[in-house]
Amino acid sequence: MGDAPAVFAAASGRPLKIIAAYGASEHMHRIVAAENSGVRLPRDMIGKRVAIQFGTSTYGAFLRFCQKNGIEKADINLINLSPTDMPMAMQSNQIDVAVGSGPWPSNIEETVAGSYAVTSLAGLGNEYPHVMVVSHSLITRHPEAVTAILRALNQAIDMINQNPGQAAKIIAGVTGVRVQRELKGLASIQWKLRLDAAIKNSLVQTADFLKQQKKLPISADIGSSIDDAFLNTIQ
Repeated sequence: MGDAPAVFAAASGRPLKIIAAYGASEHMHRIVAAENSGVRLPRDMIGKRVAIQFGTSTYGAFLRFCQKNGIEKADINLINLSPTDMPMAMQSNQIDVAVGSGPWPSNIEETVAGSYAVTSLAGLGNEYPHVMVVSHSLITRHPEAVTAILRALNQAIDMINQNPGQAAKIIAGVTGVRVQRELKGLASIQWKLRLDAAIKNSLVQTADFLKQQKKLPISADIGSSIDDAFLNTIQ
């Protein structure tokens, strides 16, 4: 799952651990605008209808991006929308801007005439990692299963890195998204099993921002939910 959902889960008090990141990129999330939206710079979004899926990694990153660019949440009309519905919403002039992670922004650019990329949500010192979250119950009862899942995930990552075309074809068969679009999405992410300082710092930064936004309790300790013990056993 994305970093923001993982942080929410870790802060919920449920017994779980974040045991690895498998994909990360500061350019993972992108902003796409409609042809006549007039949005070229971040602050051009003020007063615009911006579609984004609430509670996702993209949503948390977008709030930080807005803060950095001096945009208050109240300055824009945020619309909670699934990425699959964003192209139709933009085509029918229900939204001016869409924010999402690959391959969805590319999907909009390809299907909505005149739409264009504005920028990514890079430059915030965050790699927006996708992470693996495991329940304490599975860890204690079936640690061998956790290790097996990590090994299988590592094999999948090797396939993505060594044969991205075949990987994109398999993924497209599940998502229904065109192979070339999935391939573009895969290329935008660094695929690697890791839980290094950069990943940990990214998760803590996300948690700190959500605390600042009063979405998490100040007492939430995300660091205690990060555990690289299993990852160390397979590397």
